[in-house]
Amino acid sequence: MMHASQTWIYTPQRKLLLLGTREYLQSDGQGRPAMVGHGNMSSWETISDSGMHINTEVGRSITCQDVDRDMNVVASGCKCLGGVRGCDLTSL
Repeated sequence: MMHASQTWIYTPQRKLLLLGTREYLQSDGQGRPAMVGHGNMSSWETISDSGMHINTEVGRSITCQDVDRDMNVVASGCKCLGGVRGCDLTSL
């Protein structure tokens, strides 16, 4: 389970590592909740100047991380932030 006070590290291998553990943020595809696990299959790319927006490719789909109504981290279509590969143009 993820808690708001936990710190993540963006590694040189483009993985998101939960500080003090060997657990990584993983995505299983659009509309699915983000997972934390020991496998480090998901590679993340920062897609904004702030480095706060990230995306990953699952299969042939590019997804971004978002928060649902219940404050759960989920994979969703990427909102366009200007020149972002895979963004949803309807989000402009």
